[in-house]
Amino acid sequence: MTSPSNPFVITKEEDAYLKIGFIGAGGTGKTSVAKLLESQLSEPFRPSIVRATMEGLGINHESDQNHLTEEQRYRIQLAIFEAKLKQDKEHQYGLFDRTPIDHLAYCMHRCANVIPDDDWCLMLTQAQDAIRRYDLIFFFPYYHWGVPTDGFRQEGLAYKTKIELLQRALLNDLGIDFIELTNVAPEDRAIYVHNCVIYQRNVVLSRGTARWYQD
Repeated sequence: MTSPSNPFVITKEEDAYLKIGFIGAGGTGKTSVAKLLESQLSEPFRPSIVRATMEGLGINHESDQNHLTEEQRYRIQLAIFEAKLKQDKEHQYGLFDRTPIDHLAYCMHRCANVIPDDDWCLMLTQAQDAIRRYDLIFFFPYYHWGVPTDGFRQEGLAYKTKIELLQRALLNDLGIDFIELTNVAPEDRAIYVHNCVIYQRNVVLSRGTARWYQD
């Protein structure tokens, strides 16, 4: 797959690539839907950088952070956030199973008491600037999927609920538009997202300009 030959003018359907972000707690089907739609939509899947970043820091399970100090957890979350910003800058389109908003929520959950005010303001600004370059944002609320853990993510309804609440608060506080899949059955989420993407592609084609090139 190649980027449009003239990035400012979209004239063909195969050039109407979109930047699509999925937000939600772990285990809500974001990665499964992204992988399924990759072939259907010819949009490349951009997997989360969390696991690779954490394993590079010696963290093999999310719960491994529980015995660390908040300052140590903050350094880990900051590394993850910076890696996500780098991924977003490197890829202007595709299916992303996490966005900068997700990482801010996890940062708030794990180390809110030690984040310097200046750092937090900068992170909010960076996240808002990165997220506005997405064409579509989908929010995946938590369902009990009945599938085994992948051995990396921290499980538990209370944990997932807290993350979801923080994600919602950030989306609302930053004024970010998103499509919530609350009334979409888990098995129908891929179909719903697929239809939304096709509709948005038609909007891009009719407009003739990709949003991610507009300032």
